[in-house]
Formats: sequence, C-alpha cells, structure tokens
Amino acid sequence: YSGAAAIDSAGRFHGWGGIQADFKKQLRFKSISFGAFHVLGITDEDKVVVWGNPKAGKEIVLPSDLGACKSVSAGDSSSMALQSDGVVWVWGKPDAPVKVQAADVRSAHWFFRRGVIVQNDGTVLLVDDLGRTGPLREVTEKVTEGGGIIGDGFGHYAIWSKDREWKFFGGKLNAEHCNAQAKGCTQVAFAGDYVFGIKP
Repeated sequence: YSGAAAIDSAGRFHGWGGIQADFKKQLRFKSISFGAFHVLGITDEDKVVVWGNPKAGKEIVLPSDLGACKSVSAGDSSSMALQSDGVVWVWGKPDAPVKVQAADVRSAHWFFRRGVIVQNDGTVLLVDDLGRTGPLREVTEKVTEGGGIIGDGFGHYAIWSKDREWKFFGGKLNAEHCNAQAKGCTQVAFAGDYVFGIKP
C-alpha cells in the first residue's frame, strides 16, 4: 500500500494516498491496523471490517465465525484477531482461517509474516500463518502486566513495561545501547537495523 491512515478522537476514519475509503465514513472505529496490502478495523460495536488490495489479487474474507474482537493486526497477506473471549484467529495464508491453539491469551500481534501472542503470565509465543505456536527464542523475558511487545517480522523485538523501560532482542541490534536510548519513550518503531523512538 502507498498511503497512510488514522482515526480521530470521534472514531472517524481518515485515509491518504492509496488508503482512502469513502464508504467507511459512516462507521466509527476503536482501532485500525495498516498492513502491506489491506487494512483491518474494529468498529465501536466490536465488529471487524477489512478493505484493501491483497497481493494475491483475491478478495479479503474474514473468518465466518469471527466474533466480537478487542484487537486486530494486519500483516503482509495474513491477519490476526483476538476475540473478546480470548480466541485468536489467523487467516490469509493459507486461505482457510485457523484458530490458534493457545490458552490464557492477554494480547495478540501480527508482525508482517509472523505473529506473537502474550499469555496472561507474560510468556511470549511465536505463531505462524498455520496457527501453530512455539517458543519465541529471541525474547528471553516475560512481558510484565501493563507492558507489551513490538516486532518487525524479521527477528527484531522489543518489550516494554508500564513505566516504559524498553528491552530489545534479536537481529543485529546493540541491545544494551537501544535499551538505554529508548528509556522513557512512549513509542518505538523498527526500520531495518535502526530503531526510532518518541519521548514526551
């Protein structure tokens, strides 16, 4: 996709470039996730909507049994959703949606071509596009309550605590340097082997 998207404080969708979606103006969103070729959104009724141009040229179809969701993640040609009841879905590649076999899920995130889930005890599991889970070996610590995780799908990850202490893992990053520089940042993003952060 070539463009950008945002939702304002009233939940209205705004798109620029190739991400414009006039037919969504009547909806109100809680959140959106911008993938490589499509966008996922959660409306104020906790319903998921999708639009865009999948790379394979196929129509993007949501899982037929997808219930009310509290988070969605759009990746390359795959997507992930966490239902309000804790059920996690992955779909897009292969075509048939699958439920991830994991219990006690706190959060779920899709990073380009693979995803992770964080369980209630802070354990981080890797998820592939077939819904299979396994240990995420790059991340050697648990995600504390109130914290979270980001990644780029290429082996770089960072976890943060509720007081914005960051810890970086994987890739060619100098983790100790990144940990120190990112301290206090409200947001962090990866760009290859570079890290960008925003401090208040």
